Parts: sequence; structure tokens; C-alpha cells
Amino acid sequence: MSWNPFRRREDHDEAAEAQAGAQPDARMQGEDDPTDPLISTAVYSENCSLLHDWDGLRLESVSIGGAAAPAFLKLSASRESALSSALPGILTGCEALCGLRDLLADGNAVFSAALEPAGLHFDEFETALREGRISLRPLDLLLGMRDLALLLVQCSGHGLSWQPGRAGLSFTEVHAAGNGLSRWQLRFLDFGALREGTGADPSEVLTLLRPLVDAALADNRLLPNASSADLRALLDRLAADESLDAAAIAAGITAALNGLRLQGHGTTDNGMRRQHNEDAWLLAEIRQHSAIGSSLQLAVVADGMGGHESGEIASSLSLAMLRQQLQVSLTAPSTRPVDTAALPRQLESIIPGINRALIDRSAMEQAMTGMGTTLCGIVALSGSSTLSTGSALAAAFFNVGDSRAYLISGRELIRMTRDHSFVQQLVDSGEINADEAFDHPRKNVITRCLGGDGLEIQADVTPFRPGPAERILICSDGLTDALRDREIAAVLERHAEDPLPLVAQALVDAANAAGGPDNITVLLLDCRI
Repeated sequence: MSWNPFRRREDHDEAAEAQAGAQPDARMQGEDDPTDPLISTAVYSENCSLLHDWDGLRLESVSIGGAAAPAFLKLSASRESALSSALPGILTGCEALCGLRDLLADGNAVFSAALEPAGLHFDEFETALREGRISLRPLDLLLGMRDLALLLVQCSGHGLSWQPGRAGLSFTEVHAAGNGLSRWQLRFLDFGALREGTGADPSEVLTLLRPLVDAALADNRLLPNASSADLRALLDRLAADESLDAAAIAAGITAALNGLRLQGHGTTDNGMRRQHNEDAWLLAEIRQHSAIGSSLQLAVVADGMGGHESGEIASSLSLAMLRQQLQVSLTAPSTRPVDTAALPRQLESIIPGINRALIDRSAMEQAMTGMGTTLCGIVALSGSSTLSTGSALAAAFFNVGDSRAYLISGRELIRMTRDHSFVQQLVDSGEINADEAFDHPRKNVITRCLGGDGLEIQADVTPFRPGPAERILICSDGLTDALRDREIAAVLERHAEDPLPLVAQALVDAANAAGGPDNITVLLLDCRI
């Protein structure tokens, strides 16, 4: 079970509590209360370290079960005040923003709240960003501004104003499983800067985050490509308009995020050693025929195998079936808003069906026996949204085989898919490294495909939230067998300001210059406001 730092504290006076809180290893007895999260524990130890002590408020770092145990932040109030009365409502109203894990009110402590510990305080975060020790997606910057604005709206609604001294914004780094993608999330506000009253807050959000705005506008680490112009315009408008209040800032950022769209370009080439091209690619946008107005954007690469005719048929059929099934399941006419959360589930259901259809087709014609294809891409689905949820664009990467998808954010090239290949298994087991995998004689042996040997398969599906001023690269192994990731990144950086068709052709030319051992297919997409 996971530990929870809350306990009932009835039958303890304030002096006893203060004494217990000062002990480095205070031992408390659990009570026979069925709602007590520690009911199964008779005795536990709590190590407390005071971080801040405000007027009636204490912020402590708490670990349970020894010094090596995970630490929590506990915020508690020992007496009634305007702040202690309003803060529980603010925290519960902004749970996603503040990292709130639990809330417990009792007779002695007005409330106790365990908050996620912060990775870096704001001034430390800004220094680390400036020195290049951490990276920040432009999406994180916008979401941080929006979340802070929403939190200030909550404070104002509870009769409190924010008067920051030292910037009270903290971040926790969150890593997405499986692809190495990380982002920084707003975790908690400096509650000691909250005061009774509804003082004006027209520039508080931008004042706090202006250093990051300036960094985004001045440093190409954050905004390196041509699609950054619209984001620069948005940040300039927000920074210049001092008449905006917190609610208007939140609404403006949300409207911009709701307008995110993927704009792309694709190209394919035989390579230097192949007479025929068995690759296929698809860029499509499908709009729902109803007043709801959702839309689906699809970018996919398929690398066929099994001979000239059968390989081309397998790759083309897989794209046609994927488009048809997604259109039927996600953009059919409806009177209800589309559920963007259903996107990964739909992909996980549709792709095995395409595999079975290819197997059935190959059984009908002897010439098609054993035909198969890889499949890799991204599907983005827009649906209903609210001010609190932000972007209406939900997306997911998917892949079967060794075609790949990458995210280009700032100067980082982040691989978003994992190859289903023999050498990838060797890398995963630690037998070889990435450079050895690139030169391995069996690097073209894949362990999973659509069709092929007729086995049931599952696709890898990774939910994803696109961000403005970012690029997505989807490619067949004709590119990645010719160029290492660092070589692909170097081409992208040299052409960061070029239009997508020129960037795509530059990648194809570089792969051919490196030998062009296979068909080369490249899709590039800009995420635009």
C-alpha cells in the first residue's frame, strides 16, 4: 500500500501537537476510525521538517517510515483566518494545478494537504533554463501561464489577492513512460503571498512568467522553426497588453490551444538501390458532418514487404483501411461531442483488424502470400473542450514494425516510438548500444508487422499532447537505416527556418548521400496555432 501522511488528531491540544511536530521521530497511535487511511497501521514514525511558517499556516516536508521514505509537503492551519477558510476551496477547485493528493479537515487543524514536492523553485528553474541544463516545451510555458491565471481567478473568487515577494511558483518534472519525453508542470503557489482582499491582478501572471516569455522570444532553443511565428505573436500580444486580467489571460491561452492544428508535407523516394517503391504514406484531415464539428488529422507511413506487387498492396491497403475505420469510429455524424479520450482505445482495436484483413487477403491469392507492412504515424482528434482542460487537440502515436516517429521540440529530437526489431531487443537487453545497433548486420530483421506470418499482433499506442512551434517527423527505415538520430537532428537544425517541403527533401537527399539502401519516406508536420 502507499503511505498517506494524514491522520486524525482529535484529543490532542495545540501544545502537544507543536511538541510532536518538533520531534524528528514522533510516534503516534492510529485510531479505530474506518475512514483513517492508516487504519491498518498501529504505530508509525513521522519525520517533519519545517519549510515555511506564516500567520497560522505551516508548510512542512514529511516522510513516514524513515529518512529514505518518499517526502510529502504538508500544509496545515491551526486557527481560523481568511486564508485558512478560503484555501481548502481553492485547493479542491484547482486540484490538477496544485498537485493536491488529499484533503482532511478535523477539529484541531483546519485542513491538512499533502502536495507533490517541487523539482525546482521558479528562480532556480529560470536559471537552469537559461544555462541550458533543462529544456522546456513551448506548450509547458503556455500551460504554466494558463494554470497560474486560473489559480489566481480561484483566489479572487474566495476573497484573496496575491502579493508575491520571491516568486512562489514551483515545478515538478514529469517523464512520459516509454519515450523519454519530459515536461514541467505547475505544482503549487506561494500560499504565504495570499492576503485577504480582492486586489487587482492585471499583470501578476505575466510579471512572474515574463522571464520565460523573454527567453522564448529571444532563444531559438525553444522556438527554432518557422512555425514559431504564430506563437511569438501570441506571446507578444500577452506581454504587451497590460490591461488583461488573469481570467482574460487564461481565456486567451485556452483559445490559442484550442486552435492547434497539424500542417504537413510528405515525400517518398526509391533510394539508390531499389527499382520499385513499396513505401506508402498518407496525410489526411477528416471533418465530422454535424454541428459538433470535430475533425481528425492523420499522418502515417507504411513500409511494405513481400515482393514488389505484394509489398505495395500491403502498404496501400493498410493506409486505406486505417483511414476508413477511423472515419467510421471517430468522425461519424453525431449529436454528441467526440470523446478524445477514446482515441488510443480505437487505435488499439482497429490496427489488429487491419492485420487480420491483410492475412485474409494474402490467403486469397498465391502471389500475395506472406505480404506484410509496417505502420507508423500520429492521429490527432479535436473535440469539445473547456477552459479548465485547455487544448482540444488530443493525439496518439502508434507503430508496428521499424518505421519511426520523432518529436522535434526546440533543438531536441525525441524518438516517440520503439522499433519492433531484432536489434532493438538486443539494445533493450543491454547486449549492444545504439551505435552498434546502427551497424548490426541484422538490423533489418523486424519482430512485428501487419500481415506477414499471420500472427495476431498489437500496436504500440502512445497518447500525446501536441504543442505549438513543434515538429513531428514520421519516416520509414530508409531514412533511419542511412542516418543516425544525431545526423537527422543536424539536418533538421540546418534547415530549421525552411518550409517543410525543403526540409523533407533535405532529409531524403542526406539519406541518399549516405548510400540510400532502401525506399525513403518522410512526413513532416508543424503544430500551428
